[in-house]
Amino acid sequence: MRRVRSWQVGLPLLLVSFLLGVVAARWNPRRTGEWQTLDAIRGLRTAWLDPIAHGVEIFGGPAWTPWIILAVAVVLFLLRRRFAAVTFALASGLAWLPGHVLKKVVHRQRPEQLDAMTSYSDGMSMPSGHTAIVAAVTIAGCLVLANERRRLRWVVVAGVALTAFVGFFRMYAAAHYPLDLLVGAGLATGAGLSLWRPSLALNRRINRGGGFWALPPAVNPERPAVTASRAEQGQ
Repeated sequence: MRRVRSWQVGLPLLLVSFLLGVVAARWNPRRTGEWQTLDAIRGLRTAWLDPIAHGVEIFGGPAWTPWIILAVAVVLFLLRRRFAAVTFALASGLAWLPGHVLKKVVHRQRPEQLDAMTSYSDGMSMPSGHTAIVAAVTIAGCLVLANERRRLRWVVVAGVALTAFVGFFRMYAAAHYPLDLLVGAGLATGAGLSLWRPSLALNRRINRGGGFWALPPAVNPERPAVTASRAEQGQ
């Protein structure tokens, strides 16, 4: 059976998510049930959940997430995952970019009459940048692990759980409709999967060549094979 490649999933997901975002921006959220869903979630507001929603808004938003991504990249660089650090930062940003483009293309207003916990100057709801960045960072984190041929299962599970967590509290704060969250996560995941193979191939090419940007020999899965090949040629 032919193995499905990441871009064969990523590109359709990216396209479908983008089209869904364009179409959903024209739908009346009261007719789709999205407004009613947010109204029901608003009824769950309590004094101890409100600070969590505010924390998600601040630390998952554009003011903090670039610095968090940069900090992770710096740590990776100091751990001698130098090229992986660069691709982590770039993959996170590029996977988030389609959502930013869609927000400029469509103009879906944020939820109204739901006592939103934060006001926004642009008023644009589609898509959710918060869920997009969590999904983007998840894909980028998996890329770093795959570069060393480590297991990705728990990173994927944690990423899905964190995306759902962030998505819930964006609805809790009445900042986004459900489809905004779905489209944001779908765009980032689709873009990340589309970038997966070329990014991983480039990382492994760097690792095979060795040098400053390659992984340290102790964790570099490409170097032993190269060394063995050269030994055989010497015989």
